Amino acid sequence: MIVPTDTFVHSQRDAIINLTVQRIDGRALPAWLHFNPLRGEFYGTSPQDFDEDMEVKIVAHDGLSNEASTTFRFRIHKEKQAFKGKPGLSSMMRSHTKSVAKSSAQHHGSR
Repeated sequence: MIVPTDTFVHSQRDAIINLTVQRIDGRALPAWLHFNPLRGEFYGTSPQDFDEDMEVKIVAHDGLSNEASTTFRFRIHKEKQAFKGKPGLSSMMRSHTKSVAKSSAQHHGSR
């Protein structure tokens, strides 16, 4: 799962944003779950017996003592062995736009 690029914005276009992540309760991520702060990407393979939701907090720092944070919840289930987070707003809008365009094209094509 990649953190959507529009999750954090800054008023200065050239600001350098650094991302950090931890579980919502302050603990580190489990050993099997990794976060690449340069790409904003979570990756890993859960143990076979892992079957729970995990909530993480992502904090964006700008080097000027400003920070913003958001949380993501992963649903990790035994049968799937993978995790996925809720899609970002931009992803949901793109998906909706594609659905509307496809629906509109099908509607116009049936005339």
